[in-house]
Amino acid sequence: MKKIGGYLIMIIGLALMTAKAIPPIAEQVPYLNDLNKYIVLAGTLVLLTLGGILAFSSSSDKKQEREVPIYEGEGKKRKVVGYRRHK
Repeated sequence: MKKIGGYLIMIIGLALMTAKAIPPIAEQVPYLNDLNKYIVLAGTLVLLTLGGILAFSSSSDKKQEREVPIYEGEGKKRKVVGYRRHK
């Protein structure tokens, strides 16, 4: 679900950047002409970066459980007889 949200944030950032770059569109969007182009550029870069982090970060549910060895015997005579998964 985080990936979809990241893609949506990136699309909003691209749409805002495109709207400011094309004058006929910028005239139709209220308050967009009043903003400085550098403020809009910085905002869109923040949106694109945040969306990219959300969209392309690996999800935590894919982490593998750690395997812990099961030993048999005492001291130096211990042998690994198997592994169990540990959260």
